[in-house]
Amino acid sequence: VIVGIIDSGVDIEHPDLAAAVWTNSKEIAGNGIDDDKNGFIDDMHGWNFLGDITKENLEYERIVKDKTLADAATYNKAKALYDEKVAEASQGRTQLEAMTMAINGADEVIKKELKKDVYTVADLETITSTDAKVVESKQVMKQMLSFGLPVADLKVEIKKELEGALLALNGDNLKTNYRKVLGDNPNDLTDTKYGNNNVIGPDKQEALHGTHVAGIVAQGRYNNIGGDGVASNNVEIMTLRAVPDGDEYDKDIALAIRYAVDNGAKVINGSFGKSFSPQKQWVYDAIKYAEKKDVLIVHAAGNDAKDIDVEDNFPNDSDDKKTEFANNLITIGALNFEYGENVVANFSNFGALNVDVFAPGVQIYATTPENSYRYLAGTSMASPNVAGVAALIRSYYPKLSASQVKQILMDSGTKI
Repeated sequence: VIVGIIDSGVDIEHPDLAAAVWTNSKEIAGNGIDDDKNGFIDDMHGWNFLGDITKENLEYERIVKDKTLADAATYNKAKALYDEKVAEASQGRTQLEAMTMAINGADEVIKKELKKDVYTVADLETITSTDAKVVESKQVMKQMLSFGLPVADLKVEIKKELEGALLALNGDNLKTNYRKVLGDNPNDLTDTKYGNNNVIGPDKQEALHGTHVAGIVAQGRYNNIGGDGVASNNVEIMTLRAVPDGDEYDKDIALAIRYAVDNGAKVINGSFGKSFSPQKQWVYDAIKYAEKKDVLIVHAAGNDAKDIDVEDNFPNDSDDKKTEFANNLITIGALNFEYGENVVANFSNFGALNVDVFAPGVQIYATTPENSYRYLAGTSMASPNVAGVAALIRSYYPKLSASQVKQILMDSGTKI
């Protein structure tokens, strides 16, 4: 079963994924010819709809930049959100700068005290020094490590957040046209000659998210390395790079869905989403096209802890949040690893009507670029857990339709 991974790119050279990578048998590698005449030259393992783009605007920023993208009510909503984010950035900048100073200073003290560069909360507990600076640094690093990231990764994340806050404050996001390098018109769905066949992307590390998602579905089982994929021996992974650091374009998502459908995918995983969707109809039409061709789309519910029966979250299968226009899209919330009142991950979106099922999405271990592995959390991790199960069902019971598989997944969930 071919599973389309619409994401930030996938490190298809990862030793734990390489055996599961889909190869287009109708295409001859590197000859510069569209051998299978599908409109994509040398698309051996999928397509990169972003070219060399990694960073992008958020959708509300695009709407603020270009009023023609939305009606007056949507523009006003986007502008209000933009103003709110600028105000938050002003406050966040001060906090992040203080946090950077605190973590850098405390980290140096702890490394010296423990005589090692990498340490855990357990290591911190072994420190018995009563020196005031050491005691304070120990407390600071305990708090920092409680975010669930190693110190080096935490520093990177704080740096990214700080850079984002500065961009918002300076209005630089509104001044930058990231799309320009692609050379297409993102508001013209018929302008399809763009992107390239490098499904990893220009920077392997930027493919972290997609590589982790792909690993949850397909990393090798019983090979004594890394984690075990849900459906490893039953699937091939087709990579559609369409999700940047920022919000995806509706055009890229619509075309990625159609590519996956036209090239044999029976399950598509979409671990992405946004609150504004100017060209949502293009995506709706692509979802309906997938339904017509019997392809199941598994989509992450989002990580804003909001009720998407009320709040907007795109893409979805119901324009009014009540009536579904297709029966081949299943929306996935994230489960925590604790039972009881904490069973739903505290970041997960929810919705009695619009979230169909919840799956494991906290501390999920899977492949990351350059032959590495990490624990990550998000509905982004919950979705491929379900996509893997869907692929298993479709491999053992190929006569079941996409809508039947969706129903089986929902009916076999445990009601709480």
